[in-house]
Formats: sequence, C-alpha cells, structure tokens
Amino acid sequence: MANYAKLDNNKNVIGWFPIKEKIGETDEGEILFSPGNEYPNEDITKLVIVPDSVWEERLTKNFKYENNSFVEYEPTYEFTADEILIRRNKLLVNSDWTQMSDVSMPNDVRMKWAEYRQALRDISDQPGFPNNVIWPEKP
Repeated sequence: MANYAKLDNNKNVIGWFPIKEKIGETDEGEILFSPGNEYPNEDITKLVIVPDSVWEERLTKNFKYENNSFVEYEPTYEFTADEILIRRNKLLVNSDWTQMSDVSMPNDVRMKWAEYRQALRDISDQPGFPNNVIWPEKP
C-alpha cells in the first residue's frame, strides 16, 4: 500500500489518498501503485507520495509540500463576520431549548445557560471580532 497527498496550487495538502492496488514492481524491488486506477475521477497529476511518518500525523497536523518534502505549518485564515455570526446563530438555536419554560432544570443551571447565550450574542462586541473570537463554553 502507498499513500498519496493531493496538493493545491500553493502546495497545501487538500486530500489524502491511500492506494491499495499494486500495479507492478521495479527491478530494485520498489512496489508501484496507480492512484488513477482507484480514483478515476481525481486529477492525479497533483499527487505526491506521502512518507509513513507524515501519514500517521495527517489528522492532527497541517502540512505543505516544499522542496520535495512535507513540512508542518500553521494555516492562517481570516473569518468574515458573516461566518462567525452563522456559527454563533447555530449555537444559539441549539441551546434555545434551555430557556423554554416547560424544560425542567434547576434555576442556577438555567441561569448559566442564559449567561452562555448572552455571551454568544455579545461575540460581535469583542475587540478581536471577527478574527480573534473567544467562544464561551457551554455550561
């Protein structure tokens, strides 16, 4: 089995592909795999072989492909205010039930939920909004 990574134009890894189908072997004993056979709808021209050490860490770290090797990096992404407010609104909707009168819970717990919801509403007032938001923790 060989593992491949698909790269975007900036050499960021945008997909991981395990390839199981062996298509041959070189005279030196290197096993050959064909990504095109297992992923016929993928543009395989941007696939590179992934070392086992990178493959094992691919779910917990971010990698770029530079100078023919994988390097870990911290991605930077600037959120728009709309993206933050959409997330905030989903969190509010998912906690609406906590403020309904027919839901049985101790008053102190209900108040903690109310404070959490108010903190969500106040997110746009934070000094770092929208790129440096401190999200409140659910009670």
